[in-house]
Formats: sequence, structure tokens, C-alpha cells
Amino acid sequence: MRRLYVLVLFVALGLFMAGQGHAETFAQRGWPTRYAEAEQGDAVAQCFIGRISRSRREYEQALYWLTKAAEQGHAQAQQEIGEMYESGHGVPQSYEQAFKWFLKAAESGDRGARIFQIGRAYENGSLFTPKDIIQAYMWYNLGATQKSYRGESTKYATRTRDELAKTLTPAQLEEGERLTREWIAARPGSQEAQQICE
Repeated sequence: MRRLYVLVLFVALGLFMAGQGHAETFAQRGWPTRYAEAEQGDAVAQCFIGRISRSRREYEQALYWLTKAAEQGHAQAQQEIGEMYESGHGVPQSYEQAFKWFLKAAESGDRGARIFQIGRAYENGSLFTPKDIIQAYMWYNLGATQKSYRGESTKYATRTRDELAKTLTPAQLEEGERLTREWIAARPGSQEAQQICE
């Protein structure tokens, strides 16, 4: 009888916790201000809630909040959504969708946003990306000169850029350098200006 009581209590407690609203859960965790800010449309807070939800494998909530932040152009939220598509966590796995979100993150100003993978997609070509070695060089060059918000090493991008450069003609190399300069000039201070959701 005692075992049954403990089991019923355990199940009831689990159902109670599962039934708690997400706002209450975040309030209990000590983040009521962040949750309120997210509900009011603050992209940094939305990304924060989305990242926390993703880390807790609450993928539906993660996608909800990350999408809200991403729609406002928040690069890290776009990056996180790309990672969800890449891994298939909470969404159907789709490398095409992952690539699109990584590209959005980079275009939104996060020069650390999976730039190596973007370069690799252009270098090799794929079902959703045409082969373009000059674009590949540009993305590797961007990756070689930037650190991401996660402190990722740039050594792979640097090594790959340098190897690819050996195969380019001088005109192709100059075109890749020009594209890199234009990309950076169009986004002055982009990485520094991007707010990180922590």
C-alpha cells in the first residue's frame, strides 16, 4: 500500500510539474523579468528563453521563442534554429533549412555563424547550393578573420581558405577578396553590435 501511495504521489507531482505554464516555470527558475521581456517582444530575451528551452530539450518552446527573435533579425536565434534543423531536434531534419538559417544568421551580422559550413556548401555544391568556389573562398575568408560568439577556432577556415586559394586563378582570388571586403563593409560592426542572448 505504501508503494502505491508513493507511486501515486510521484505521478501526481510529475503531472503537476508537466502542467505548469512555461511562464511559471521560468518564474520559478528566477527569470521572471526575462520572460516578461520576451513576452513584450524583446529579441534578446526571446533568444535567451529559446536557448534555455532548447538546452532542456523543450523543443516546441525553443522553436517558438527562437523564431520570434529570428523574425526580428536576431542572428544568434537564427543560428540556433539552423542547428535545430541540422540535428533534427524539434523539427524535421533538413540540411537545406539549416543552411538557409545559417546564411540568415551570417547575413544578420553574426560573422561566426557556421561560416565554415556555408563555405563548404559553396565549395562542394549541393542540392540547394550551386558550386561556387569564389563564394566558398569569401566565406572561408570571413571565417578565417572572425571569432564567433562561441569562441570557435578559425584554424579550419584559415587552412581551408589557404588550400582553396592555391587552386584559384589570380582573378578569382581578387574577386574573392573583393567580395569579402564588400560583405564586411556592408555590415560595419555587425558582430560587435549583435546582442548575444545570455
